[in-house]
Amino acid sequence: QLTGCLLLCFLSMTYVLSVTKNSLFQHINSFLYTRERNSIFNEQTMGDVHCKILLITQTCLLVSILSIYHFTNQQPCTFNERNIPHLLAAYFFIILTFYLLKWIIYKFINWIFFNKVKSKLWSESYLLILSILGFILFPVTLLGIYSHLSPSIISIINICIFIFSNLLLFYKCFSIFFNRLHGIFFLFVYFCTLEILPFFVLRRGVVFINELFI
Repeated sequence: QLTGCLLLCFLSMTYVLSVTKNSLFQHINSFLYTRERNSIFNEQTMGDVHCKILLITQTCLLVSILSIYHFTNQQPCTFNERNIPHLLAAYFFIILTFYLLKWIIYKFINWIFFNKVKSKLWSESYLLILSILGFILFPVTLLGIYSHLSPSIISIINICIFIFSNLLLFYKCFSIFFNRLHGIFFLFVYFCTLEILPFFVLRRGVVFINELFI
């Protein structure tokens, strides 16, 4: 099952690169620059939007596979391979729900406290990071499943990737919303509330799933 999922991920990346390669590179190049306009990127076509949704879905799927790899290596004696499809579906659902709810909460909070332009800048930046993770996590997942690297090394690589992605979001949050020195305090309150607290909720959900299937 996992091999089939990874094959689908490879095909989806190939499709995205063939359709929106130039647009994607423009979005990445524009990420470090915050401009007072409706979008930090060029106008997006429907193809760009569909590819972004595809990549975010792939990110959720790869995180699900890496979660299976991590927990089954922690508890190999209690793991039943017949539970892989159920475990993968449960992980995928909870991780997709996690990112979707975070995006909705961001939109709601930004709608209350910030103007429409800044809210859209942040939303596009956040979705771009999730999309790029769909590319970055693919080789890591291949290494974890098909190589003989230690699970602890794979875990360290994953932790570094997610720390770096959150640092990029931290930078973008500061540059869009809190570009004055006194805004640092509000930055920590905003970012910690909407990034760290949902993570603990996700962790409790993963623990519940593990109790059911592992």
